Amino acid sequence: MAIITLLPTGTTGTNNWTCSTGSDFVDLVDEDDDSTYIHEVSVNGEINYTFADPSVHVSLIDFNKNVTVSAFAHAHYTNTSGDVDLQITTNGTGISLPGVTVAVDDSTYPVYAGQSGIIKSFGTTWDYAGLENLQMKLKCTGRPARFHYLRVSYIYFKIEYTIASEDSATFFGANF
Repeated sequence: MAIITLLPTGTTGTNNWTCSTGSDFVDLVDEDDDSTYIHEVSVNGEINYTFADPSVHVSLIDFNKNVTVSAFAHAHYTNTSGDVDLQITTNGTGISLPGVTVAVDDSTYPVYAGQSGIIKSFGTTWDYAGLENLQMKLKCTGRPARFHYLRVSYIYFKIEYTIASEDSATFFGANF
């Protein structure tokens, strides 16, 4: 299996979150670092990120075999006596997947997994257009305690796929 990691490129739609520094929501969550982050203090506050297109050409991904897309977020809750819920949703044009709600605690930015799977919507497997349209919505679905924050320092998608064999294409092309 080969792996591609997609990082965020921008935001779209609703954005209720705040940056720890300035207003650059993208650079704060595209490196695994806890010194910068986005944060939310309100229940149902959300932010939606767009992602880079895959760095691998469409011809190199074998879509006849399972392509698995997994969403990940490194998050932290500043309250030491509890947790707060974060919903991680994989969405985008033609993508319809349920969100996964995780209980974020005061650990130092562990990885929380969102949706992972071989389908992009009910009965439809991933294709290149789906990979190009990936978005991730983060939503604070719990109520943070007063003066405490839900923080996210890093988000990404991991795409696992089988490399298409150029030898098979030549072989079959020569014999048919």
